[in-house]
Amino acid sequence: MKTGRILSLALAAGALVMVWPAAAGAATHHGNVTCHGGTVHTGTYRSLQIAGPCTLPNAGRVTVRHGLVVTRTGLFNAATPAKLVVWGNVTVRHRGIAAIGCSPDVGCAELGSDVIHGSVHAFRAWGTIIHATTVGGNVMIRGGGGTMDCTRPSPIGAPFYSVVEDSTVGGNLVVRRLHSCWLGVIRNQVGGTVRLIGNRFGDPDAMEIVTNHISGNLACFNNNPAAQVGDSQGDQNVVLGQKRGECATL
Repeated sequence: MKTGRILSLALAAGALVMVWPAAAGAATHHGNVTCHGGTVHTGTYRSLQIAGPCTLPNAGRVTVRHGLVVTRTGLFNAATPAKLVVWGNVTVRHRGIAAIGCSPDVGCAELGSDVIHGSVHAFRAWGTIIHATTVGGNVMIRGGGGTMDCTRPSPIGAPFYSVVEDSTVGGNLVVRRLHSCWLGVIRNQVGGTVRLIGNRFGDPDAMEIVTNHISGNLACFNNNPAAQVGDSQGDQNVVLGQKRGECATL
């Protein structure tokens, strides 16, 4: 099922790039900008708020000097070959969806190199999708997830899901009380601790926690399904601290 979801995301994101109109103006330097829909132009922004269906272009660089916020009406497609650099935090609010970082899993030819110098905070977001991104601080996903019904498409065309994959997280990675179709934590380098607690998913293949290198502890408790390898064909996690709960054997 995971392959089908990822393909669906790639097609939906590609369609959005083609049909969204470009936003007005093409200056290199921007102030505090709110995008209500369309393409976010390359250049440097003081801050950026995503309040509608907004996408990065297919090339170039978008730099945000302070914070980037995806609002409850925001759908942020940063899963394009353009490079995103955020010097502050990325915040995904209730019902917001953010797809950050390029990967063949979302239709890119190769892994990207997006950078978030701060942290990622998703609170009751419908989807937090991170590929091939360096996060200097923490990744915190708390609550939300849209729905556990894997037959119900999200606004990106795929079922509701979240993933952190092929990324580097300088601090901790925490996912708590996420109720969605699927979650994966795969092939990441984590400088702190990974905690996955109280999550519920509709796909029995969810909670794939594999091939991570974790400097702190790996703790997995009260998840349904329990943390597993699934069909990922991944390797055991390398954990310099302790493996606890469901992840004790992973």
